[in-house]
Amino acid sequence: MLVVLVGQPNSGKSAILSRLTSARVIASNYPGTTVEVARARMLEDKDVEILDTPGVYSLRGLTREQAVTIEILEGNPDLVLNVIDGTSLERHLSLTLALLQYLRARRIPVVIVINQIDRMREKGLAVDLCKIQERLGCRVVGTSAVTGEGIKDLVQAVTQELGSRQRARWGESGPFPDSPAANGTWKPFHRAARELAREVLVHRPESGTSLLSSALGWFDERLDEPLGAWAACALGLFGSWKFLSWALPFLEGFLAFALNPVKILIGKFLESFLPENRLAEVISHALPEGLVLPLSTVLPSMVLAYLLIALIEDTGLLGRYAVLGDSLMGAFNLPGQAVVPFMLGLGCRVPALLSTRILPTDLSRKTASVIIATLVPCTATTSLGLAVLARFRGNPFVPLGVIVASGVFVGQVQKAFHGGRRDLLAIELPPLRFPVLRNILVKTEMRLGGFFAHVLPLLVIMNVSVRLILAYGLIPSAGWLPSFSRKFLGIPGEALGAVLFTMLQRYLAPLFLMQLSLSPREATIAATMVALGFPCLPSQVALSREFGFGYVVLTLAVSTCLFLGWGMVLNLVLP
Repeated sequence: MLVVLVGQPNSGKSAILSRLTSARVIASNYPGTTVEVARARMLEDKDVEILDTPGVYSLRGLTREQAVTIEILEGNPDLVLNVIDGTSLERHLSLTLALLQYLRARRIPVVIVINQIDRMREKGLAVDLCKIQERLGCRVVGTSAVTGEGIKDLVQAVTQELGSRQRARWGESGPFPDSPAANGTWKPFHRAARELAREVLVHRPESGTSLLSSALGWFDERLDEPLGAWAACALGLFGSWKFLSWALPFLEGFLAFALNPVKILIGKFLESFLPENRLAEVISHALPEGLVLPLSTVLPSMVLAYLLIALIEDTGLLGRYAVLGDSLMGAFNLPGQAVVPFMLGLGCRVPALLSTRILPTDLSRKTASVIIATLVPCTATTSLGLAVLARFRGNPFVPLGVIVASGVFVGQVQKAFHGGRRDLLAIELPPLRFPVLRNILVKTEMRLGGFFAHVLPLLVIMNVSVRLILAYGLIPSAGWLPSFSRKFLGIPGEALGAVLFTMLQRYLAPLFLMQLSLSPREATIAATMVALGFPCLPSQVALSREFGFGYVVLTLAVSTCLFLGWGMVLNLVLP
């Protein structure tokens, strides 16, 4: 049996899902789209599957999210749970009325879940559940996904509705306006929702708020002021970057140390039954390395990034970052949410690429991914690149200016190809909240679901392939490289070879440059080209996972054009 969650953004659907299913959630893209849906088995009944649809404001099919939600509903699920934010009852009821009207003809039962009743109490509000049930003709349950209040009642309601097998418990009466398709407007639903909210809302004297809630309210008011908003944004993003810069090397080092015995054990096991030849020797080293290396490098960055994203989401800061960053990201033809993956990219590009899922459309996701994969330097690349410039007295402002100019250029090219269209920012700011550890862990586990099934096998295959290519000398000799590099780029052939190493790991390139003897001019050009080098192997895997292998090829081509083009320009203009 299938239960479908439907509701507006920030209504608490994901939190309700985690309450009903614990952490046994699989997140994946809906077939044929990049719209992410989550599904899981209900704890109390393993035969019941719960599907969380993307947040929508209407059922008019104007966005990808609305189209996916409609397609899922047309599959005739056994039950629909409509999750409503009780603190914004009037606005959320407009979708409820449209949903009930849409499902009434299909005779699909609905349970209305009025969430965040704890926050309603703090505001001196309550809902007359008996009256709203009578007006809508279907079961209504009050819950708080954060505290767990009302979840048992919701489970009981779901069980009874699925057990009764009654298709559509409401009659033809109710506060349902005529379909907006008849007159091309959504106003009848808004008007009916306003009247219904006035009828069922009960105002009570405020029971008093806690000290923590009062503090949150004070900070929320400060965030509405420009100075406080920018200060909080800068502090939060800087803290995220510093956290990644500290935690990532620590976690990588710890896992590398812990998994090294496993690596040795697998290698010895392979050597014990493989024949003694060159191929067996390469495989016995490449396979355990390809298995352990992603667990000690890629996995930590994904875990930390997803934890940070879940934390920002759960506190309600993500929407505020998006609003503040909208004008800044406009230079790259991106919506304001892009400031978050850009900042994460300064720590590591892999979690930054995965975090582009918070962007509203494919267009913005792909544009941001190209800029991050080719232009945003990770912490290791930045620190080692600066070390190269310091050692050879290069100019650090040249690569910085080139990176910014290239990002604006890529954004404007994308804008020109799409007729000047930019994804406009339309977002609801949720209330500022204290994060709930359980919610953060559940969201992180949901988003990590595909790593072991998709990313890890691909990384193992690529590592073995690279090892075989190097071992058997399948890379053709490039006798033309030194003359081309010196003539057109103004750097030694060895420096251009270092740039090509970025395809494996970008931080390998500056390490290689440190071993050369470069002039300040050569160091500046080489460091700039490294900053624009190929996306590293883990980044290529992340891109392939998100957009397909064809997009990896496109990004590699963009990288090649950028670092060769800028190398030639700098060779002409630098004294």
